[in-house]
Amino acid sequence: LGGADKRLRDNHEWKKLIMVQHWPETVCEKIQNDCRDPPDYWTIHGLWPDKSEGCNRSWPFNLEEIKDLLPEMRAYWPDVIHSFPNRSRFWKHEWEKHGTCAAQVDALNSQKKYFGRSLELYRELDLNSVLLKLGIKPSINYYQTTEEDLNLHVEPATEDTAEEVTIHVLLHSALFGEIGPRRW
Repeated sequence: LGGADKRLRDNHEWKKLIMVQHWPETVCEKIQNDCRDPPDYWTIHGLWPDKSEGCNRSWPFNLEEIKDLLPEMRAYWPDVIHSFPNRSRFWKHEWEKHGTCAAQVDALNSQKKYFGRSLELYRELDLNSVLLKLGIKPSINYYQTTEEDLNLHVEPATEDTAEEVTIHVLLHSALFGEIGPRRW
């Protein structure tokens, strides 16, 4: 947490969050499950702290806590990995593996805050528009771009709050650049 109050930096092990997005059509093609009409835009894979120490893995996922977020979750964080009746398994996995670590920060210390802030960051970054401005329309076909291309078009956003977090954008397992520092 560069620049944040030392007290905040010492309260948790991680120093940055990584916003991971994936192209659902490619995920569906790799997994070969029952994907039907996957979205043709980048969707959230997760919001990951850079370290996973100090996580409360016993904190169970509760779909009821994010009930009001479900329409947005289904649109922008769809589970294309699991078969139909288990579509919330992916969110459960992301909460238990990453959300319980991120929850060490007050701004992310509940399932509603973790998933809600992730959705806010997704909208704020608007990766789909950034890539379209670069002339990149991802598909299941191979494409390539450079880190410099993306860094030129993604500007950091700031808010006047107490905690500052560095965000990284991770696309399909390739780190494309730092977004931040960002205040929560």
